[in-house]
This record gives sequence, structure tokens and C-alpha cells, in this order.
Amino acid sequence: MVNESDLSAALAELSIQKKPNYSATARKYGIERTTLMRRHKGKTKSRQWATDVYHKKLTNGQEKRLIEEIKFLTSIGFPPPHRKIKKLVANATKTGVGGRWVSRFIKRYEDQIRSAYVKPIDRKRQLADRVEKIENWFERVCSCHPTTTAFCANSTSS
Repeated sequence: MVNESDLSAALAELSIQKKPNYSATARKYGIERTTLMRRHKGKTKSRQWATDVYHKKLTNGQEKRLIEEIKFLTSIGFPPPHRKIKKLVANATKTGVGGRWVSRFIKRYEDQIRSAYVKPIDRKRQLADRVEKIENWFERVCSCHPTTTAFCANSTSS
């Protein structure tokens, strides 16, 4: 596989030569002469370019925007589930993505985003948030403290 930094330096050197000397430049940078010549003439592109154009669902700009959206939602306490990310991608590309696409995307950018799980509300809070329990509490308070009758539902004001 070709070292892209060496290839870039060789291409820069070729661009300033009046008549490109592919053999000497290729030897200098340790690159295959035909690879250097084809890239310089525009007949081939880099592997990264081909991957970006032919194999990725999103462009680099769209991926950056998706990462920003995931970071924002996570920062406000609502990390998006995989189906939400799939829906965002489907809206951006007008095509769907496969079942493992989101997992692979998160793994590819694990240095920037992380998978987060929303903690379910604990059982004690679920039980405490029942209307009957709250009404029962207010009734007990009203019966114990006569000065709070203004807040009681069954009290009659005079």
C-alpha cells in the first residue's frame, strides 16, 4: 500500500518539474513508478477518495454534522437511540442503512462519540409517582395541619 504523505510529496515535486521525471521521483520517494504516473495524470485516485465516494453512505460533511447532532443530544441528557440515528441518516441520504450501520459508525468515531444508555427510572420512583399516592399524602397533611386547608381538595372555604 502506498504511503499517502510520500505520494503527496512526490506529486508536489512532479508539479514543479517542466518535464516530469517519473522514474527518478519514484525512486526518491520509494513509490512504484506506474502508481505515481497514473496518479499524476489523474487516471487513478487514492483509496480513501474511492471509499468516500463509492462506499460511504454519508459525505464527510454529513458525517461531521451527524456527530455534532449526537454530541448535542447527549450533552442535554437525551442520547439518541440507534433507530433515531438511522432515521437521521435516512433523511439525509434518502435511502436506508443496514442493521449494523449505526454500530459501525459509532465504532469508527469512538474517539468523538460514545454509545450511551439511558438509565431507566428506578422502581421506587415509579411507585411514588402515582396520583393515588400523592392525593393520599395531601389528605394526610390536610388532616394533620388545619392551617393547610386552602390546599386540600375536600376543604370548603368560607
